Amino acid sequence: MKTSTLIILISVLSFFCMPAKGQLGNVKNLGKKVEQAAKKVNTSEKNTAQSNSNAATSTSIATEPVSVGQVWYVSKEKGSNKNDGSKEAPLKNIDKAISNASPGDEIRVAGGVYMGTLNVGFIESDKPVKIFGSFDESFLKQDIKAHPTLFQPSNESARSTRKAVMKFTKDVAGTVLDNLVFDGGERNAYHPQEGVVDGVEGGRLLPPTERPAVGFPTVGEPLLQFVSATTGGDVTIQNCVFVNAP
Repeated sequence: MKTSTLIILISVLSFFCMPAKGQLGNVKNLGKKVEQAAKKVNTSEKNTAQSNSNAATSTSIATEPVSVGQVWYVSKEKGSNKNDGSKEAPLKNIDKAISNASPGDEIRVAGGVYMGTLNVGFIESDKPVKIFGSFDESFLKQDIKAHPTLFQPSNESARSTRKAVMKFTKDVAGTVLDNLVFDGGERNAYHPQEGVVDGVEGGRLLPPTERPAVGFPTVGEPLLQFVSATTGGDVTIQNCVFVNAP
């Protein structure tokens, strides 16, 4: 890319040490985990300027974004891919919204677990879009702790599709990802006995070459990928969580 603006305000570095440990756990109590993550970040950065600390805190729950292009709405709970994608008639799947959208359009996603249409386990975009997640069902409030939008494919999806959880393949200039949770923990395979650590769900992370006794091997692809064929340009990633990366 020519330039890249990566603003990840909520992340935990220990999440990327999973090969030696099990997964952090199914993100059932995400609010508590995000709060714990924020506390760790604040503690590690206690010597930074107070103004920077206040700025990070104020954006942990984002305000409603200002739209430029057309806005598409997605709700796993109330949507249908036969709808027109309006706030009153949202679509059901994010990839359907991406398919319908034009470059630069905005996609607002209600909380829920998203794995692609028919639970294929991945989402791909060939155009720059702005995806804002973690809205309530009315699309009036955005809160990653109260109603997170999770990209969380299942292990069953690894039977036939072993791709990055989200991938951008062509134009990316102007892409925005905001208030989204990328979690590979359900898709990864873990040893039931070896490498078990107190407070961590499951044993050691199995590499993609090691087949588990039950289910399908870990998918070695990243949680988020911008392939080399993309044209480059500014990309903003903010207020997101990345957990249980393989």
